[in-house]
Parts: sequence; C-alpha cells; structure tokens
Amino acid sequence: ANRGELFQRSDGSRVRYDTAIAIDAQDESAFWTRSEAAVDGFISQGVSALENLREQRQMLKNARRNMFNVQGALGLSRTVIRNINRRTTQDKFILFGGMILTCFLIYLIIHYLG
Repeated sequence: ANRGELFQRSDGSRVRYDTAIAIDAQDESAFWTRSEAAVDGFISQGVSALENLREQRQMLKNARRNMFNVQGALGLSRTVIRNINRRTTQDKFILFGGMILTCFLIYLIIHYLG
C-alpha cells in the first residue's frame, strides 16, 4: 500500500511500478557490483603501497647498517693513519739522529785511528 502511494501521480492515476522497480533493482545491483570492485581496487592499492613501504624500510635499514659499518671502518682507518703518521715522524727523527751519530763516529774513528 505504501509503495502504491509512492507511485501515484498527483492526478490520482497510478504509475506502473513493477518495471520501474526491476530497473531500479538492476541499477542498484550494478551500482553495488561497481562499488565492490572499486573498494577491492582501493584495498589492493593500499596493500601494494604497504608492501612498498615495508620494502623501503628494509632497504633503509640495510643502508643504515652499511653506513655504520663504513663509519666504523673509517674510524679505525683514521686511527691507523694517525698512528702511521706519528710513527713516520718518529722514524725520521731516528733516521736523521742515526745518520748524525754514524757520521760523528766515523769522524772519531778517522780522527783518532787514522
């Protein structure tokens, strides 16, 4: 009865509503099918984006780990290079001191024994 009242015209004649309801039902069914497909698409895009973010996170973690490894190696290298430079300076003093001492000893040997 309520449905019949909805489909009555203002002049009192009735509109044929059984085909209109069938068309509305088909349109509604198509709408829900399209909506469901769209929602599935959005969900798959979201899952894809989430997987992409997880891969990027893993890549950044690996890059950070490699950076710390390189930093540790460079820190060790700096220390080694600093020690080598210090040792090189000490070796130069030892070499020049030894050369001067050797020249002085040769002079003494030639002067007193020569």
